[in-house]
Amino acid sequence: MLLEIMSSAIASMIVEPAKADLREAIIGANASPAIVEQSETCLREGAPLLITKAGEQPVWAVTSVVGVTVGWYQPEEFLSGVHPACDAALAELQKEAS
Repeated sequence: MLLEIMSSAIASMIVEPAKADLREAIIGANASPAIVEQSETCLREGAPLLITKAGEQPVWAVTSVVGVTVGWYQPEEFLSGVHPACDAALAELQKEAS
């Protein structure tokens, strides 16, 4: 039961906002097709990894949800390092933003 609660919290407070933030950044940056593809791969394959991590590491899940709630972290920060496509997409978006 705790696993389900933590997975749900991670999905609603981190994964979904991170997806929205990444999609918004892509639209705002008029990203190239390669970045769009990397971003979609990140969201498709990286999000389930975060939910799995929440189930395996409930302390991480609780501190992450609290951190997002109080503003210590931004949801998109959790995409970094979760999947190679996420790292590549985030790096490209940062390059285009500067």
